[in-house]
Amino acid sequence: MATRWCLICGGEYIDTVDECPDCEVPLVDERPDQDLSDLGAGQVVYDLAEWAAESRVMLEQLLESEGVRRAWEGTTLVVPDVFEVRVDNLVEHVEVTTLPTLEPDAERVAYDVSDWTDDMVHELQRILDRGHVPYEFDAEGDIVTLSEHQERVESLMDAIELADEEPRAPGRVADADTSQVNSGDGHAPADDEAEDEGDGDDVGDTGDDAGTEQIDSSVVLSDLFVSTDRMMKSARDHRGVLTFASAADRVERMGTPYGFSRVAWQDICNQVSSIRALLEADDASDEDIQNGARDLRNTLREYV
Repeated sequence: MATRWCLICGGEYIDTVDECPDCEVPLVDERPDQDLSDLGAGQVVYDLAEWAAESRVMLEQLLESEGVRRAWEGTTLVVPDVFEVRVDNLVEHVEVTTLPTLEPDAERVAYDVSDWTDDMVHELQRILDRGHVPYEFDAEGDIVTLSEHQERVESLMDAIELADEEPRAPGRVADADTSQVNSGDGHAPADDEAEDEGDGDDVGDTGDDAGTEQIDSSVVLSDLFVSTDRMMKSARDHRGVLTFASAADRVERMGTPYGFSRVAWQDICNQVSSIRALLEADDASDEDIQNGARDLRNTLREYV
């Protein structure tokens, strides 16, 4: 006869029973890994209704990684009392991690991510964290950022959604310290196409090697970091601007470097393009250039 178990007390019941009569939590089909029979059947209840959905997802992941036996009743978490101290610490960790990080009076923009997968949300969080872009989750589970970052966040979200909808195009994987020049569509040209495209349209090497130039991504990233570090202090720093312009040219001709996700690299490319547009505009303010340089430097700091 098939049986079911209670995650809290470990009790075993026939499969026609849906809820543990002692713990009043739903039964599961798999036997719990931990034997708590000698430790009593006490339980601790956490009412997390006021938490954002993302915060509950984060707690569930932490509980899973810690191997904590638990049951969810909607937004209420139930765990055996032997895990109380451990769960209290995890709850505190999530609460501290998700505390509001935005200035109270600053203009904000909220983005609905209810249709996103957990992986998509985590990718956005990871890139925002690396770029030191402040954000938080509201009570509805929407991600909220400052309006000054709206253009960048929207570009990131578009890239993440595109990456989720379309399979990655097959192609050559870049070497650990180099990135092959792309063909204008974000992907490196195939070997049999490279020779046909060496007719002067590519910037860089000329002659028989045109179209197959190898760009050292570590050098490009280093140049971008050094130049933006100078420009965030002085928008029109001569050496900074020249170094940045040279690195920006190479970025446009690169595919995604080894170790970067497509979305993270697209974010860097978008920032480079935005700064270049500001430098070329007659009416761009030094403050805008410095802010853009600071944001890009913060993003690159995790990679160089």
